[in-house]
Amino acid sequence: MYETEPIRLRSKLMLGFALLAAVELLVSGLALNSLSRSNGRFTDYLDGVGQREHLANEVRGAAARRAIAARNLVLVTTAADREVEKVAVTQAHEDMQQAMARLKESLGKASDLGDRDLALVGEMERIEAQYGPVALAIGGMALSGKRDEAIAKMNAECRPLLAALLKATNDYLVYEGEQSKMRLAQAETAYKGDRLLMLAVSAVAVGAAVLLGWTLSNAITRPLQRAVNLAEAVASGDLSSNIVIDSHDETGQLLAALKRMNDGLVDMVGRVRQSADSIATASQEISSGNHDLSSRTEQQASALQQTAASMQQMT
Repeated sequence: MYETEPIRLRSKLMLGFALLAAVELLVSGLALNSLSRSNGRFTDYLDGVGQREHLANEVRGAAARRAIAARNLVLVTTAADREVEKVAVTQAHEDMQQAMARLKESLGKASDLGDRDLALVGEMERIEAQYGPVALAIGGMALSGKRDEAIAKMNAECRPLLAALLKATNDYLVYEGEQSKMRLAQAETAYKGDRLLMLAVSAVAVGAAVLLGWTLSNAITRPLQRAVNLAEAVASGDLSSNIVIDSHDETGQLLAALKRMNDGLVDMVGRVRQSADSIATASQEISSGNHDLSSRTEQQASALQQTAASMQQMT
């Protein structure tokens, strides 16, 4: 079997920093995605409900200006005033046609339409198709000097059609206002969901960073502290430490080197002690031999003295 290559401290640190960078990229990606979706909702509102509300207000304003100008055209008496009101009627009618055309174009491009949108705008278009020619006809009568006929047509046709057009436009504005509130509520719900997700991911990221830091710190400091304790024990003369090597990185290599040093010192001390014991035993044996030799020498001296005394007696 092949042994796996041990993971070095440098690799562990690089892996830890890479994981932190990955977590940061994840949080940043979620934040960018949330911002993108928020921007998309805002753009959809501006190009959808917001734009249609603006165009509906333009329709209402143009209808009101045209009605006022047509009425004034009937009421004024001077040629200059009639010319001014004639221009006002013509301009308001053009504004009305442009506003209706842009509103229909906006409906054609919208992706958030409902049947209610189409029905209300269709009603506005239907009434305007009747009211526009009536307003222009009243202006033509006033310019032709048919004031009484213009007033009669205004009361009989213009006012009811204008009221119907304004009502249809107001109904559409009310509906679009409700749509705006609904989209605002949806945006608020989406914001709360995104915020909760960001808080949860951030909490997980912080917890992962703390756990990773604690793990890396222990992986480095614990073996180093064991090495320091071993060195202090050796320095104080204690060679009985039990050294367990549980990693193969640089700290494990350091502990292995200290273990070899400790084992070498134990072996050397054992051999020195054995040599000292041998020297002590030899010294004891030499001392015992010297004692025996001294005793025999004394015995021989005593025997010589006795021999000398005996010889003196014989002479």
